[in-house]
Parts: sequence; C-alpha cells; structure tokens
Amino acid sequence: MATTYGAQTSRARSDRSGRSEASLARYKEALFRGERQELIGLFTIAAGVVLCVAPWIADTPDAAKEASRNELGVGIVVILLGIVRFSHYPGKWADAALLVLGAWMIASPWVIGLRNTEVTESSRAVDVVVGIALVLLAAISVLLLRMSRRAGSRRETAEAREHNRPTN
Repeated sequence: MATTYGAQTSRARSDRSGRSEASLARYKEALFRGERQELIGLFTIAAGVVLCVAPWIADTPDAAKEASRNELGVGIVVILLGIVRFSHYPGKWADAALLVLGAWMIASPWVIGLRNTEVTESSRAVDVVVGIALVLLAAISVLLLRMSRRAGSRRETAEAREHNRPTN
C-alpha cells in the first residue's frame, strides 16, 4: 500500500510533460547558474564576430579606418569576454565590461565622427545594433544572476525551516 501511495504522490507532483517538480527545480537552477553563463557567452561571441567582420560586410571605405579599428578592437575584446564565460564564472566584472562596451558601441559612431573621420551609415547601424545587444546581454545576465541568488536564499531559508521543524 505504501508503494502505491508513493507512486500516486509522485504522479500527482509531475506536470503535463512528465517532469517532476524536483527535476523542474533542478532544471531552473541549472539555467540560472551554469547554462546562463554559456548562453550569454554564446550570444556575446556572436556579437563580437559581427563586430569583427562588420567592416567587410558593410563595405567600409578606406577613409573610415578609425571606425574599422574600433569595431575590430571592441569585437576582439567581446569575443574574449564570451570565451571567459565558458571557462569559468567571471562574476559581475564581465557584465560591467559588456555594459561599458555596449554603451561605447552605441556612442562611438558619433564620437569618431566628431574627429572628422568618415563613418558610413551601414557601419553606424551595425555599431548601434550590436551596442544595444551588448547592453541587453549585460542586463539579462545581471537579472538572471539576481534571480538565482534570490532562489538560492529562498531555498536555504526553506531548508533551514525544514531542519528546525519539530517532529511529532
């Protein structure tokens, strides 16, 4: 009878896809911790590659060498930040660096243009779009980090309550 009750309880706790609450909780925890870094890292590397190849895709003229160097330099740094996310947990500094690089890419076409350097419209569009993407990636990463810390503190509080609960 006890095994039947346990089977019924486990069936009652599973959702429509057949996953139990415990496996869903593990999945969410993994998403917030390890896979978050890998997913953000993958998108970061993609943004860096776009920046590195942007001068050739946008057919930047030779007169816009400073803009091309800017895109290439920032692209290499962004790719390295993405690779770091795969090797170990970089902490908040990687998110802050992404935020600063994204803000720079949004502002750089106008800052470079003020120095009498040619900046094409296609190059400006690529820089602004990639800059916005980098700022969004940094914001999403920080948001997911906060959510995982809250979930961790809630879990620890619940475990402490369970541990301190008197048995009858």
